[in-house]
Amino acid sequence: MDYINYLILIAVVIYGAWYFYTKVLPRMREAKDILSNYRMDKNSTLSEKEQRMLAIGAATCEYLLGFHNTLALGESRRRFVTIYLNQRYNLQNTEEVRREIEFRLSGQFASLIPIIYGAAKLEDGTKRKDFLHDAAGDNKDLYEYLLELTKDLLKQLPELKRLAIQNDEDVLKYGAVGFDAEQAVILARCAFDLGYINEREAWDYIERANAMVSKSSLSSWADFGKSYIIGRSLMWDSLDAQDATVKLLLEQEKSPWMRLAW
Repeated sequence: MDYINYLILIAVVIYGAWYFYTKVLPRMREAKDILSNYRMDKNSTLSEKEQRMLAIGAATCEYLLGFHNTLALGESRRRFVTIYLNQRYNLQNTEEVRREIEFRLSGQFASLIPIIYGAAKLEDGTKRKDFLHDAAGDNKDLYEYLLELTKDLLKQLPELKRLAIQNDEDVLKYGAVGFDAEQAVILARCAFDLGYINEREAWDYIERANAMVSKSSLSSWADFGKSYIIGRSLMWDSLDAQDATVKLLLEQEKSPWMRLAW
């Protein structure tokens, strides 16, 4: 082998090693993550109480392939976290993130459920619009929003009854507080991962989300799961197979909901 060919061989070996460690290996690890449910960081120092507080956000944590037992979802998940914040909420800075988390913690979205449920039960279109006009007052934007949510509820009810609830009245029974709280927790974790808020701020939001659930009428992880599904279906007019995620969280022994008591 002449000197030039030897140098070429060395270059090929170096490039091959670089490509494997920078391109192939990360993909292999990512594939392993995708095939593994309920990822846990073996170096976690969180107490059972703290892990239970994080479990409120378990459905979206699983969707993002994040760790369930650390505040950080995981360094390898930051790409997913960024996409989630941008595509779901169009959040790109600290102020926007804080505003959305506070909105979730206010329970304003969940508070609209009785209104849109009442409107959905009115079969006469004119009466339905009058009902929503009365609820919205002079706020035209709110009226349009309520009307859209009512349409979404009517559209989603058959699917909700097939996947999560027994009857129409369950929409009122479980509401959407589970969704608001779940999103507050996951948004706080995402914001912490991306450096928008610090650790203490993230835990403060998470504690408030848990307090919100504690004050609600939800009395089990099953109730919470139904509330989450109702809220998600109305907020985004889709479940994105999250009903299956909730079902597994309620059934699989290693899931946070099964490991940690309500």
